[in-house]
Amino acid sequence: MRVVNIAAEMAPIAKVGGLGDVVGGLSSELVRKGIDAIVILPKYKNLKTSFLKDLKVYKKNFQIFEKRRWQKTTIYSAKLNRVQIYLI
Repeated sequence: MRVVNIAAEMAPIAKVGGLGDVVGGLSSELVRKGIDAIVILPKYKNLKTSFLKDLKVYKKNFQIFEKRRWQKTTIYSAKLNRVQIYLI
């Protein structure tokens, strides 16, 4: 089984309120139980990337529709406590 969480924050790399704790804890527990957990987050400028393992470019020139127009962006991938993370 694969579970994908799309969220605005995930502790400890991006946390403002309780959502970050829930996403981080849930994803780690799913992986511990043998479930493939993926988290998709915005790539904020102030992310605490020191917690991430193997941060690398996953896809360049990925097109997203934002602010009523198509824009190119880069998707990054990393691991945190065996949880696969994608930053957009």
